[in-house]
Amino acid sequence: MVYERNIKEKVIFDRLEKTSYESVYDDEEKTIIADIFKGNRNIELYNGICVRLDSIFDNNESTIFRLSKIKFYDLICSNLLFNNYDAWYERVDAKGKELLERGIREYLDNGTPKSLDDLIAHKYFSNILAVSVMILDENGRSLTIERNDNVAISSGFISTSVTGSLDDDDFVSENPFVNCAVREIKEELGFDITEQQISIIKIVAGKQKLQPIILLDVCVGEDLNTIVKKIYSFTDFKLENKAIRIVEKSELGALIDKGNMTEAARAHLEHIVKNY
Repeated sequence: MVYERNIKEKVIFDRLEKTSYESVYDDEEKTIIADIFKGNRNIELYNGICVRLDSIFDNNESTIFRLSKIKFYDLICSNLLFNNYDAWYERVDAKGKELLERGIREYLDNGTPKSLDDLIAHKYFSNILAVSVMILDENGRSLTIERNDNVAISSGFISTSVTGSLDDDDFVSENPFVNCAVREIKEELGFDITEQQISIIKIVAGKQKLQPIILLDVCVGEDLNTIVKKIYSFTDFKLENKAIRIVEKSELGALIDKGNMTEAARAHLEHIVKNY
């Protein structure tokens, strides 16, 4: 199941000096929980600045996003812990169990999110914003990615063309969602797009991951086969990805049914099936 909310054509960003997020843990405890999340996997974790969605609401013409800054470990220690509690609890020592028990108790006492609005309003959930970006042509052909097994989140999954969390540079930009999309495509796929090519679709949050994600489409006039050649020639592509594939619109249904993708990616592909 995916919680979702439409976004008006005009968006406004209100940047808060102080976040409304309240962490259950201190910095040392967050590091311990990040190590629990990592487990035996050969992944690197960087506790960098991320952007939290503090609230979202509409007026007559616009959707207003209130944003604040927090750290990446806050996502691990709240939203991800909530949905991975049982699996993590089985593999930790007494100290780890005490930390996990304290967190889940606070989260449950403040209510299990039953909607996107519940999730965003929950003061103990980090609600770090990410983007899901799909590159496609006018016929609805899409570029999907198979992720490496060593990425921190959604390893081995089929994904949209690019995903990534908003950072502190995005936070101060004119449009943080668009800025993040342009940056992530350049960093992960190695080519440039313009802001005019980007359409903001909606905001979703899958119950399995409980992270608010902005869906964006990038429509290109260039042949997708040419773009794929550029991507494979980009050295950094293989750092996080195994392969990229051009998917015909007629093939999307079968791809969605395979199931080895995040709920947000599935919601994005379903949007393309319905609208292109």
